[in-house]
Amino acid sequence: MEEQHENCKLLVIPDPVIDEFGCKAVWGLGNQIFLYAGSRPLPDGPSGLLTDNVLIHHVKWDTEMHRPIPRKLVSESRGTFMNLQKQKPQDDSAITKRNHMLKFSREYRSIIKAASKELHQSLVQGVSLHDGESECRREEIVAQLEMFEMIELLWSLCEILFIDFVSEGLVLKQLLDWLRLRFCDGDHKAQEVVKSQLAEGHSDYWDAVYSLLLQGRIEETRHLLSLHSNFKSELFTFVDILLRKMPLFTSMTGLSVAEFEMKWHQWQDECTRLMEDGTFASDNNLSVICRILAGDDRIFLSLKDMLGTWYCLLISRLFYQKPYIKAMELFFHSQFCIEAFGGMSSLTPWDQIILAAVELNIHRVIRDCSSWFSSWWFVSHLTDLLYHRGTLEPRTLNFGSDSREFLLLEYATSLMSHHSLWQVGIQYLEHCPVYGKHYIAQFLEHIPLETERKAQKVLKLCEKYNLIEQAKSICKVMAMKALHNKRLGSALSWSLKSKNSSFSAFIADKFLSEYTNAGTFSSLDLIDNLGSSMVLSTKLTFLGKYREFHRLYGSKDFKKAAELLLSLLSARIAPKRFWPTLLHDAIPLLEAEMVIFSSEQTYELLHCLEELDMSKTLDQTLSRQISTNDLGENLDVIRLALARNLARAIVEEGTLNSSL
Repeated sequence: MEEQHENCKLLVIPDPVIDEFGCKAVWGLGNQIFLYAGSRPLPDGPSGLLTDNVLIHHVKWDTEMHRPIPRKLVSESRGTFMNLQKQKPQDDSAITKRNHMLKFSREYRSIIKAASKELHQSLVQGVSLHDGESECRREEIVAQLEMFEMIELLWSLCEILFIDFVSEGLVLKQLLDWLRLRFCDGDHKAQEVVKSQLAEGHSDYWDAVYSLLLQGRIEETRHLLSLHSNFKSELFTFVDILLRKMPLFTSMTGLSVAEFEMKWHQWQDECTRLMEDGTFASDNNLSVICRILAGDDRIFLSLKDMLGTWYCLLISRLFYQKPYIKAMELFFHSQFCIEAFGGMSSLTPWDQIILAAVELNIHRVIRDCSSWFSSWWFVSHLTDLLYHRGTLEPRTLNFGSDSREFLLLEYATSLMSHHSLWQVGIQYLEHCPVYGKHYIAQFLEHIPLETERKAQKVLKLCEKYNLIEQAKSICKVMAMKALHNKRLGSALSWSLKSKNSSFSAFIADKFLSEYTNAGTFSSLDLIDNLGSSMVLSTKLTFLGKYREFHRLYGSKDFKKAAELLLSLLSARIAPKRFWPTLLHDAIPLLEAEMVIFSSEQTYELLHCLEELDMSKTLDQTLSRQISTNDLGENLDVIRLALARNLARAIVEEGTLNSSL
């Protein structure tokens, strides 16, 4: 990973304004950045430069997995990854552990294969776009398909060498299966030959025979030979016997490695004797077959173009020279094959990766793939699987994390800039023990909150990971958005979740202003169910209690309603500018047939009225607020109602005292 700076790509942004005035940048979410002009002072004046010519350039990278079909791969592989994290390998035996990891590896491969198949179908069916976009989209799909096919091939090889290895270490049979997975020329030629009326007369007959033989497909080779008109001849019979007697090592044979090796040498000695005796000198094609069986290097060199690559030559050559080879010995035989294809200097980056795998240098495989592949999917999932398999010890990097976590962090980061894949990225970050929570905190705080549903999802994640400050920040943002859209109920709900007392008081004040102007409350359900949230601020407490007063009044519990109204005034919970409203609400209770307010309570209301009059004189702001309110003109009416109620209360209380 440290070498990645050597593979940086240069991106040119054709913007004359940036050329003239420099460039500034702001990081976006995940792998994206916003660029704009302005590192040097921009000119003022009527030129119109700032409004007409300044552009914001949105630059994104590592977005290969954001396209439709790769997105399916991301979603499906997430399930396999999460199940893998639940494994407890320390409780398993070596064989059980291998079988478990092999199951997960094959799940990953099936997901890759399904994506490749779907991409191939898209190419076959064509892309339904217009105006020249179809060809561009087609090239994009071709590039994706090539990448997934290479990933599938490399994953299969790593599965053989690093996951599905057995105690004996024999890998050639699996490598032959891998060879057949990648190279299908022999199959295509064989199919054409079989379809023809005269097999041996087909121009590709012997090429098909050699291709199948070089891939170790003995039975298919015998079948093609049986189609030849001279198959019953002595020479063909000799070749068929050699092919039929060829020893093959499998777990079903019951042979040990040593016994198989001895039996193999006996068989190949016979092939070598027939070749040296010139038994097939009269038939050049059968002679080629015998020389292949005898493991003659010269014939492999002459047929190398048919194999195509040095690693195909390696597998084919070893199958006929040392089929009992172990994985750790592969590298010692690779040099001959590399030289046959031009030497080390001619190796492509892909060849270098295969060579690193053959050398069993998994760290180099991961490093080179990180640089060469355009996506982090392969290296992150393979590294994690090998980590659980126990065949990879993650290397500690300079910044404190290990290679496994680094790759998971990079992969998760590449998903964060997508509008739906960010949730998958969070799940990967959850399994990064060192920096995972820090990344989650940073990402969740900066995720665009387009809808309340998305905000609720982000908030639940904050609660899950105990990110208190991030949760408060999200609630504040959503409260401000709701307030800007004049949705007071939603704004209050979000401010309560953030436990922001000052902002909650501000929203409560907005509700009171709404009531003053409209005579009614919106979002009654929310206000009715404030519960313990009322204690967050005095204005919120007043809002809840004032709404309770209306409920008591509506249910005709006038006595309790009056006591609550008086307590709101005498405890000074209500804002002064709202006192006229409260005093006006008292008028129906003061004018009721029965006396509701006692003389003492009435004196308290009169005291509040006088205090309000005095405050208006001293506080010009309050005076303006009250004067703009129609209720402010009714203070004389309130004073008259209080005087009448006081007289009635005194008479009633005097009557009661005299009767006692």
